[in-house]
Amino acid sequence: MNEIMTGSVDTKSVVSKMTLALLEDSGWYQANYSMADHLDWGHNQGTDFLTSPCNLWKGAYHCNTTNLSGCTHNREAEGYCPIVSYNRDLPQWTRYFPQANKGGQSSLADYCTFFVAYSDGSCTDGNSARAPDRMLGEVRGSNSRCMASSLVRTGFVRGSMTQGNGCYQHRCVNYSLEVAVDGIWKVCAKAGGPVQFPGFNGELICPAYHELCSAGPVPVSGQCSNSCNFNGDCVSGKCRCFPGFHGHDCSKRYCPSNCNGHGTCLSNGVCGCENGYTGIDCSTAVCDEQCSLHGGVCDNGVCEFRCSDYAGYTCQNSSTLLSSLSVCKNELERELSGQHCAPSEASTLQQLEEVVIMPNYHRLFPSVAQKLFTNLFGSSYCESAAKRLACW
Repeated sequence: MNEIMTGSVDTKSVVSKMTLALLEDSGWYQANYSMADHLDWGHNQGTDFLTSPCNLWKGAYHCNTTNLSGCTHNREAEGYCPIVSYNRDLPQWTRYFPQANKGGQSSLADYCTFFVAYSDGSCTDGNSARAPDRMLGEVRGSNSRCMASSLVRTGFVRGSMTQGNGCYQHRCVNYSLEVAVDGIWKVCAKAGGPVQFPGFNGELICPAYHELCSAGPVPVSGQCSNSCNFNGDCVSGKCRCFPGFHGHDCSKRYCPSNCNGHGTCLSNGVCGCENGYTGIDCSTAVCDEQCSLHGGVCDNGVCEFRCSDYAGYTCQNSSTLLSSLSVCKNELERELSGQHCAPSEASTLQQLEEVVIMPNYHRLFPSVAQKLFTNLFGSSYCESAAKRLACW
């Protein structure tokens, strides 16, 4: 990941010594290895990082819910967890969720899910500053890094949509990690943990010293066991586990809220959601895929039709549309009291039926299938079902 010769990049690409060696071996170049960039993807993650499936990776290298923001693996940016529901099942070896069509945004990254930087989330770029930064005590620049935080300036209220992390200055001095808020520097515990600042409510969670200041961990008393397996924050020598994890070192998984009654807690501690629900705790209702195809918007399981979102469309009774339709006429006659989001102009509606609905119908019920089903069963049921799906 992030190497310029790979197909998938989440933040910025780097030219590593490996690529320089490849170019030199071609016989056309002489490489200056001192100019190579640092390739930090997977740094200090051990051999399991190479051999384990990516849903078992630790910390920012794996995320499983879109409800939480976080820091990228190198703490250089604030990030989000992109999880996509595809209209097809993913290859068997890239399935990390109970839903076979759910995974990360990039096929070149094997559909793995990890924190990806927001377009304006860079902590190291001073030009990425946001309006709320001052209220939250954040500063962006070359020596700033992403850290978990609930800080907010006294007299202000941290909004419910505000991320649980931010960009703060850091420095490594005399084998200690120091962080700054509003120009005030404080020393962090070697194992990491919360620090508070005058003029601010909340706290900033320092990373462990070795994350930002040295190549390897520094043994200290009170350091959390196994660094909480990167599934939680180390606070005063104790692990604060992320949702879905528990145990003194956050090594065990559990099903949050017992899957909210909408799924089964599997033996590995992951919720297997029943049809119609999704999320780490099966709390989010989903709509039938036809909702979006029909111009609807899914709001926690409820398909809402907002014709105002489509220029030239209005909400019309089925009975008013009959005269303008041919293929979909029979389907509308079954529900004359219903309403549909449709073009206001009859001519536009007729064109829509010709260029959109008919191709959909033939895709759902191709001519080969029509002949086969007619010979075996008669085609009336399948024909009607295909028209119903194509029309509405």
